[in-house]
Amino acid sequence: MGTKTARKVKSTPAAAGELADAVTSAIGGDGSARLFIEDRSITVPAELVAAITELLEDISEGRDVTSAPAGLPVGTEIASDLLGVSRPWLTKLLDRGDIPSTRVGSKRRVRLGDLLAYRRSDDARRRKALTWEFLDEE
Repeated sequence: MGTKTARKVKSTPAAAGELADAVTSAIGGDGSARLFIEDRSITVPAELVAAITELLEDISEGRDVTSAPAGLPVGTEIASDLLGVSRPWLTKLLDRGDIPSTRVGSKRRVRLGDLLAYRRSDDARRRKALTWEFLDEE
């Protein structure tokens, strides 16, 4: 298979939508789908069906999609860009242990999965803390 790296997918939205519809129509009662490609029949498990249809729907709506393994190590520049924070702030998060990291020589690496998990939890924390009290003030 080769080395796993991030892949950016750009495709024809119409083709992706048509394929998403075909996969969705093949879903059985247990959530899996039986697909027929040429002379082969393939049963796709429910979890994979959900991931494939979500990916195809994003592409069909014109959004760029990037696929990368969760274990992909990224440097601090990319990590800070993904979080929308400065590199010094990211370094503080890494030093505090909020996001696991490793060192390769003098460089720090963060697993993409750990980075995205932190972003999800931080987004949830901020949403929970968000109040609309300013609307009550007159």
